[in-house]
Amino acid sequence: MAGAIILITSDEGLQLTQDIHLYSFFGCVLLFGGFVLSMRSLMLEFRRDGQIQPSPLHRHGAASELARA
Repeated sequence: MAGAIILITSDEGLQLTQDIHLYSFFGCVLLFGGFVLSMRSLMLEFRRDGQIQPSPLHRHGAASELARA
């Protein structure tokens, strides 16, 4: 996430608009992605048992079942 902050504050790169540089845009996208992944990991860490069911793809052998379908 520190890399995203460095990119956001950078005044380098192509101009997308009069005020927005390409590297600043990439920094915002990277920061948003980091936020989403960190919130997902916190949700998985602090969830209560039984609230969120794991995906059926996580079962053993689910990939072979999908391949046969």
